[in-house]
Amino acid sequence: MKKVFGKVEALFVNPPDQKISEVRASLRVSLEGIAGDKHYGFVRNTKGSREAEIFDRPKTEKRVDMANWRQWSAVSLEEMRKLAHVLDLRQGDAMAIELASLLGSNLCVSGFTDFSMVAPTSVLAFPSGGMWMILSENLPCMHPGKAIKSVYPKFKASEFPKAAMHIRGLVGNVLMAGDVNMGDKVELRLRQL
Repeated sequence: MKKVFGKVEALFVNPPDQKISEVRASLRVSLEGIAGDKHYGFVRNTKGSREAEIFDRPKTEKRVDMANWRQWSAVSLEEMRKLAHVLDLRQGDAMAIELASLLGSNLCVSGFTDFSMVAPTSVLAFPSGGMWMILSENLPCMHPGKAIKSVYPKFKASEFPKAAMHIRGLVGNVLMAGDVNMGDKVELRLRQL
């Protein structure tokens, strides 16, 4: 297994009633996910567009509970810089971190190349002993585009899905509980395909 090291640049909680994530100095992470986050819990409902797509279910069908495969989302500073450039927004690390918040992320890291393309079942390991398993690339949809437009009215929300393809970050679930703090070193244990 190949190991690569990076740094926690920003942490966020995405409350259930909001589209934009709130900045935090640390995250308390249990096996159910991130406390206070809209994706917290062992179970989620099939009402979302990704769930309908994954389970080949029309959105009109009765909603059912399923295992929560998306307890967290993460982006890289490098890919957020690239996204800011593609979207013709201001440049720099501050903009990259603002984009991470607007995208509803929980974690922004630096030091990883092609972060969104990391193989499933690779692991993010933190100094506290906590580990997050990567399950998939976070495919872009319209919701973050609308959040960006709410702050930057000249931005066209419909441009987001195409612009963010393969630089939107990752999603997964918690493998081992443990707190995550700003500035922590993070280890990416890459699964070799």
